Amino acid sequence: MERVSNLTSTPRPAGDRPPDDAGDRERLLHDLSALTLPLMWSLRQASMRALEPHGLRPIQALVLASIAQGQGSPKTLSEIVETAPPMMSSLLGDLEDRGLVTRSPDPEDRRRIRVDATDAGHALARAVDDAWLDASRERFADVSDDDLRTLVDVYTTLVRTP
Repeated sequence: MERVSNLTSTPRPAGDRPPDDAGDRERLLHDLSALTLPLMWSLRQASMRALEPHGLRPIQALVLASIAQGQGSPKTLSEIVETAPPMMSSLLGDLEDRGLVTRSPDPEDRRRIRVDATDAGHALARAVDDAWLDASRERFADVSDDDLRTLVDVYTTLVRTP
């Protein structure tokens, strides 16, 4: 079988191929690989367009959303976005300078810092969520409800898997 670049090959839908036990999984993984980078790029571009009016980059939006949902530990936030603590400190500083978050000593352990969203931060997190939902409606308009349920299940598994 000739191997084609993952960035340019277009796999046939899985239902269009006969199953071939052990080889089928490899073909499916190859097809998934061929689709993943273009999909990631497309979603990145969509996120940039959705976030631009709010003056946020995708990583800032993710950090702000996480804080607004109660993730107030810089260490946890670093783990969520898979970045080094100094980078997280810089991200938090940018959000703090914009009045979107506050940093204060953790009341349960004063050696640690607690990050909370301000009212403006909560409002912006909701606006960003609405903007991304609008972008998702457009992006997934041609996807059936059953396929969306499957995607939610798959995404949930992938997000929880280290």
